[in-house]
Amino acid sequence: MPGIYEHLRIEKEPLINNRRTKKTGFGGNVQRENPQAHGQHLNKALTRAAEVARKQPGAEDGSFVLKLNYTGSLDFSNLSKHGVQFLSQEDQAVCIVFTSEQGLAEFADHLLKLGVPEGDELTYRQILLALDGVGNWSREDRESWAVKEFGLPKLDNFILDVELWPLEAEHSPKRLKIIQSFEEWLLSQGVQKIDKVNRDSLLLYRLGVNQAQADLLLEHRDVRMVDLPTTTTGWSTPSGCRSCATGWK
Repeated sequence: MPGIYEHLRIEKEPLINNRRTKKTGFGGNVQRENPQAHGQHLNKALTRAAEVARKQPGAEDGSFVLKLNYTGSLDFSNLSKHGVQFLSQEDQAVCIVFTSEQGLAEFADHLLKLGVPEGDELTYRQILLALDGVGNWSREDRESWAVKEFGLPKLDNFILDVELWPLEAEHSPKRLKIIQSFEEWLLSQGVQKIDKVNRDSLLLYRLGVNQAQADLLLEHRDVRMVDLPTTTTGWSTPSGCRSCATGWK
């Protein structure tokens, strides 16, 4: 970056992260003692999660991010048959999906059909049977190890590395729309964009923020993780990070 921030570069070591790789295996055949009750339970959880998702910064365009817990392995390639699009696998039994108001309605409808007689025609019902819960990617989920360990810097202004969900390929229309929407939101909130990395598997920003702006980022729909910048001595701390300690102007 030209000018005062030429010394700031987002340099992350290559990640070997199989959690975020698309998988298409069907896995084991999960059985539920009462599929209808299971579908009703998931539908109630979906209703609660949708209410939270609608209030998140960035969700004003009617698109939402949900967290699905599941048993065994999940057929990610056919999640779209139930109104949601696979985004990322974040743990052995957690995946993230992207959806819309129409997708939420379709997802809810399919859950309510699970286990009822007319539900015999429900395709890819094994995906729904494999689900254990529907929820939200929370503030705690977005906090990196460093943020959990050290907390946010106790300064008026400081620097954060903010990773967004890597929706589709780097130059795809959906990715470009996410970038445009997020950067317009940054501008509206007065957040300073210092640097950006946009690759197929990584969408990362370095931002200058204050405490209130950091809190908003930790609730933002498009944010996967909020991290403290690294230094040559390892993870930065509120008292030991050169860029954090100096703040930004």
